[in-house]
Amino acid sequence: PSLLTFRDLNSIVLNMIRVVIIALLASVASGFIAAPLSSPSATSLSSSVTPITNTGNLFPETGKQVWDPLGLMKRLDDKGVAWFRAAELKHGRVAMMANLG
Repeated sequence: PSLLTFRDLNSIVLNMIRVVIIALLASVASGFIAAPLSSPSATSLSSSVTPITNTGNLFPETGKQVWDPLGLMKRLDDKGVAWFRAAELKHGRVAMMANLG
């Protein structure tokens, strides 16, 4: 087996750099692909806060039960639940803005 020359190594490195650049460009370009359109009712926001007893929006990740490991919602009335939900929305929005810088 013959040893690789500098020219061979240079060619291999340049090819690897090209592959990495193409992969990076493809990953960046995939962020600009439009998401499929959904029905307006699935994305419309509601200004009213639904009570904790509304189980229509429970998903299988939590076993179709309200995820409340500390049992905080059992000790609160509807006004307290609404306050916690509003605080969660506000903190989520602040975190998203902080992520932007």
